[in-house]
Amino acid sequence: MKKTVVWLIILLMALGLGAGAFQAFRQTSQPVSPTLSSSTDQTAKDTGKPAYSTREQVYANSHPDYSESEVRRDVRLGLDQTLYEEAQTVTDPAAVDVFVNKHWRLPEGYVPSDLVDVQGIQLRQPAADAWNRLQSDLKSKGIPVTIQTGWISGEDTDRLYQEAVAEYGQERTDLVFAKPGFFDANTGLSLDFGLEGSEDPASDPRYSQIIQEAVRHGFILRYTADNEQLSQTAAQPLHLRYVGDQLAASLSKDAVSFDEYFGSR
Repeated sequence: MKKTVVWLIILLMALGLGAGAFQAFRQTSQPVSPTLSSSTDQTAKDTGKPAYSTREQVYANSHPDYSESEVRRDVRLGLDQTLYEEAQTVTDPAAVDVFVNKHWRLPEGYVPSDLVDVQGIQLRQPAADAWNRLQSDLKSKGIPVTIQTGWISGEDTDRLYQEAVAEYGQERTDLVFAKPGFFDANTGLSLDFGLEGSEDPASDPRYSQIIQEAVRHGFILRYTADNEQLSQTAAQPLHLRYVGDQLAASLSKDAVSFDEYFGSR
């Protein structure tokens, strides 16, 4: 495990994204399936079986232990497809709850129109305002958090991604990174934080308090260890994603990940 963490830190430093952005790594296999049509299968009503689309039916057949809701969730997330292939484009990239993963992408060339500077790092205005409030509240409690990364342009994402693939291979890179448009940092609503005086904020006794306060200000932990199967991304305990006060509170209260929320909509 120590070798894994060291590899991640080296990768991040090589990419120039800031040490400590990703704190865990686990080798996972990516689900692969053929390209499928979106036509709906005709299911006999008297069988009591769900009327799945073709994609859903194929996925259900290959995952016989999954419930109907799990099948529909995973297919909506795109987990039945090869990474980046047959990707869908989000319709409202400016929404604070915009969802991107390795199957849902931002429009080609999208750049947020409300980026502002936050201590030398760019964030969209709603996320910047929330971060400033969070940082101020934590400082008053003696917890000096810092912002390490924010918005990354599509051009920089592509350059960093290609460099990482050349150095470490695509499979390993995709566990901690993504192609332009599929990368959470391209939304301008995510950031990685640090903690002054701590080399490993995720192991600091104050970490849980930081996360509790972050939720109160509209942030969630985007990538957690228990959600890697859905997010297809290694856990990143210092990566916060702004989704708004109400949604952050709801997801935290119900212990629902952002992927589960989007996949069940």
